[in-house]
Amino acid sequence: MSHVTDVILSIGWEEEGEGINEDEYPAVNVVNEWLDSKGYGKLKRVDQHGGGRKAAQVPVFMGAFNYLNILEFAKVVWAAPWAYRRQVQLFVQDEERFRELLPRILPPLHSLPDAAIG
Repeated sequence: MSHVTDVILSIGWEEEGEGINEDEYPAVNVVNEWLDSKGYGKLKRVDQHGGGRKAAQVPVFMGAFNYLNILEFAKVVWAAPWAYRRQVQLFVQDEERFRELLPRILPPLHSLPDAAIG
């Protein structure tokens, strides 16, 4: 049995590096280290695989994780050492519903009660 959660993480183009390797983005590495330490696997960079006639202008990372603790994951994302935190966007789709978690709209997640996240 499983309960899959899809994650899309979009960050600013001027975040920590230029290029195509996840290793060039230290904040994403922090998130991936946490995911991997919990046995979830890692986010992979996917913006190079989009359609259209132009390259995407922001790095985008995706992953699908079984039984992801969404609140704990979101806290890790917001606590990561982002150079441009306001440009970080986190989208979460679990088997139940879609969540868009934007730091510009939400207060820091550590200050929210669990019920506020859903």
